[in-house]
Amino acid sequence: MDKTSMVTNDLEIEGQIVAALSERQIPVTAVDWTWVPQFEAAKLVVVSSLYDTKGPRESYARILEALSHAGIYQSVPITDIVLLGPGDPLAQDLVRQLKLVAEGSIHLSKRNGNGPPRYSAVFTPYLGTGGAIPSVTLKNDQELRLFLEKRLGVLPYVVDQALSELAQRGTTTIPRVQLSLRRAKKLNLAA
Repeated sequence: MDKTSMVTNDLEIEGQIVAALSERQIPVTAVDWTWVPQFEAAKLVVVSSLYDTKGPRESYARILEALSHAGIYQSVPITDIVLLGPGDPLAQDLVRQLKLVAEGSIHLSKRNGNGPPRYSAVFTPYLGTGGAIPSVTLKNDQELRLFLEKRLGVLPYVVDQALSELAQRGTTTIPRVQLSLRRAKKLNLAA
């Protein structure tokens, strides 16, 4: 499985879990995939005050119940989820990283050639340290739309406007996009 597919699957799983926890009103401070040294693997870390108030056993039981209620228990291995209280050092570091947000523009360009159009997306923060700016290549219109709406959180009417301009001019810019630096790195939009 390539890195893009893994990121897509991870983000979809994360979204399903967040929705399930929200529906069952489980308090969550942060949720994100991160490297957990104790397991030597990437895990979906869920930071919740429930861990401190109810303890690990009751907390995991409630998460399992939420996943079962949402119908995703079978597709989400509980071994991929690590629940931490807000006071845990790993949880505090995760929350700190998620709060680091950059605002910038997404520059899109259409690459012409044989076959369907391909697109390049570049995130340029308004403030930064300088250096090379990575880009993401997207295979077609649908992949571009999904990337902008689902991965970056750009509103659908803004995406429609950008795609229209992209079709006419071959390039366009979406200004004032806010991304956590952590998410930008996961999407290969930051070094």
